[in-house]
Amino acid sequence: MVPVQRHAIYNDYNGDGASDLAVMTPSVSWYVRALDVGVISPRIISWNGPLLGPSPVGVGGVPAAQSVGFIPVTGDYNGDGRCDLASYSPVTKNWAIYSTNALLSNASGLWGWPGEIPVPGDYNGDGWWDLAMYWPAAGKWYIQGVTSTGRITIAYGTSWGASTMIPVPGDYDGDRRSDLALWDFSTGRWYIRSVAGSVIVWGVQWGSSGMIPVPGDYNGDGRADLALYQESSGRWYILPVNANGTTGVPLAFGLAWGYSGAAAVSGDFDGDGCSDLSVYDRLSGAWYILKIKPAPQVLSNVGDVVWGGQGMIPAGVCGLVVANPLSSQFQWHRAGITWQLIGEGGRAPYSFVANATMPAGLSLSRSGLISGTPQTSGSFNINITMNDSNGCSCRSRLTLTIFSR
Repeated sequence: MVPVQRHAIYNDYNGDGASDLAVMTPSVSWYVRALDVGVISPRIISWNGPLLGPSPVGVGGVPAAQSVGFIPVTGDYNGDGRCDLASYSPVTKNWAIYSTNALLSNASGLWGWPGEIPVPGDYNGDGWWDLAMYWPAAGKWYIQGVTSTGRITIAYGTSWGASTMIPVPGDYDGDRRSDLALWDFSTGRWYIRSVAGSVIVWGVQWGSSGMIPVPGDYNGDGRADLALYQESSGRWYILPVNANGTTGVPLAFGLAWGYSGAAAVSGDFDGDGCSDLSVYDRLSGAWYILKIKPAPQVLSNVGDVVWGGQGMIPAGVCGLVVANPLSSQFQWHRAGITWQLIGEGGRAPYSFVANATMPAGLSLSRSGLISGTPQTSGSFNINITMNDSNGCSCRSRLTLTIFSR
């Protein structure tokens, strides 16, 4: 008998067919719960560690003390129909993947080079997610398949893309295989082909600069749609792809669900086979979820669900992180300060901006340099927004304590 291939729902960690709320700290502590709106005691799937277990001493061979800077790369890397607690370090190029409290050794380890973006998905349709990287500078793809006995090469240096294009993983032709999908943020055009080389979408105009792709199947037809979220306005734009590669009637055009400071998160949170419009407040950890098919219905609104907060990264977003925040840094009053913030994840170069007035005497440059001579003592919280070249952004709160002599 041929074993049945199970295809996990994105962000479904317990196998119930619905996406869960998952957040991770840069030091690789995971917190996962089912949506369970209105339930007094929601189902906790993971708390401060791997699924149903304690936090590991290290991840993927990296000591815990050195694991800061990992980003989520959610997927089902052992084919059991459940997503695993998967993370990737843009610094060390290390993948660390846990399933039910055990390290998946075949999936974990090194894969990637400087400047590449992780794009995990099931590119050969075997039900196991693969380690996929996209190199924007050269427009090339590198994919290693994960199997029960090791890894296999699916693509190595496959040319498809350009430096202005963002990878948008998904199955756009309904064959249950992830495709090489790209959105050009400079022109708003989409370019999608299969790993085998068949062109699915070529040059379709949908979107504009300042928008962020949010992959998903929003109408439940088995094919990913061309979906974008504009965080500055909180509006969604979703265009379905037909079986013949043409596009259909927009599912959303300027639909308001979100706001500046709320990141879009992919997922089908009620398990009905259609992706939902989901946003996550980076500072408060509040989730807001709206289903649009078959009819609009709010699944989570203000006050319903708070899961996460400052410094946590929800699985399914850009995965940007400020690698060296000023937390617990102590300085003397009227002593000069120079501190260079470093971004990880997404695509460099990064830009930084303070969301409020800096402490007297200090300034933040666009390149992330905090400098100057503080004029007053005390403890200061500095809210920073970091943007990458793909149009993704993250917020971080930096703490600086200045003592009087």
